[in-house]
Amino acid sequence: MLPLKALGQSDTVSIVAYWAKGKVFKYQVNKSTKVWRDGQLTQQKISNYQARFEVLDSTATYYRIKWTYELDPRKFFNMPIKAQSLMDKVGKMKVIYKTSELGEFRKVENWQEVYKLLLAMSEDIIQLYENKWSDAQKTALKIRLKSFLTAYNSPEGIASLLLKELQLLHFAFGGAFVGSQRVEYEEQLPNMMGGKPLKADVKLWMSKVDTITQQCVLRRQMHINPTSAKAFLLEVLQKMGATEDKLNEELGKAKFDINDNNYLEYNYVFGVPIKISTHRVAHIRLDASKNRREDKVMIQLIKD
Repeated sequence: MLPLKALGQSDTVSIVAYWAKGKVFKYQVNKSTKVWRDGQLTQQKISNYQARFEVLDSTATYYRIKWTYELDPRKFFNMPIKAQSLMDKVGKMKVIYKTSELGEFRKVENWQEVYKLLLAMSEDIIQLYENKWSDAQKTALKIRLKSFLTAYNSPEGIASLLLKELQLLHFAFGGAFVGSQRVEYEEQLPNMMGGKPLKADVKLWMSKVDTITQQCVLRRQMHINPTSAKAFLLEVLQKMGATEDKLNEELGKAKFDINDNNYLEYNYVFGVPIKISTHRVAHIRLDASKNRREDKVMIQLIKD
C-alpha cells in the first residue's frame, strides 16, 4: 500500500459493485467477544466460520445475493455431538438479500424464513439440555428466548442480529472518497425496535491506496450518542417486559460510552471487499457496577 498522497489531494476513489450473475466469493469470518464486570474478565467467546457470497441476479437497478453459512454448529455454538437436528437446520441457513445497483445493502428478502429457523433452533437447544435442567428452568428459558426473539421479529431486527458481517461488507459501496479528506457527520443507525434511529458521530477517511493492485483502505471511527444509546436500551428492556418506572430509576444514573474503530480494504475497480475488521468497545456503568465489552469481527476474502 502506498501513502494516500500518491493519488493527489483532489483525486477520487469510488466503491461501486461490478458483479456478474453467478459470481462467487468466499470469506473467512472470525469473531470474538470479551466481557469484564468490575474489572474481572467474566466472559470470553471465539467463533469462526466460512461464508459463500453468490450473485443470484445482476440487473441495471439491483443485485440479488445469497449468503450461505458454512460452519460446524458443534464448534460454533459449543454443542455436543448429538446436536444433529441443530446441525441440519444451520446447514440450511441461507440469507437472500438485495443491494442497490451500486452494491449498497438494501433489505433481506427471506427474513421470515430465517426467523422461523431461529425459533426452531431455540427449541433444539432447549431439548439438548432437557435432562440437565428442571422444568422451571426450561420454562424460564423458553420465556426469555421468546421475548428475545420477539424483539428481533422484523427485517431490521434480523439484519441487526445476524447480518452485521454483511452490513460491514457493503458499508462503503456507493461512496466516493476524495484524497485524504476526512469527513465528519452524524449517522442515523436503524432501530430494530421500530423507534427513533440511534444517533452516532462518525469520522471517515481514506488512509491508503495502491494504484497497481487497485486496492484502497478506508478508516471509520464511530461514537454512539450516549443519550440515544440509553433510550434504545430502555426501549429494548420494555419490549422484554420490564416496567418503565423501575427502568427510569436505574437508567437515570447510568452512563454509556460506545466506540467503533473499523478498517475496510477494497478492490475499488471491481468492487470486491478484501478485508474488513471492526473493533467495538462499550463501557457501561449501571448503579455501582462497571462493565466493559469488546467485540471484534474480521472478514477476509479467501483467495484461490
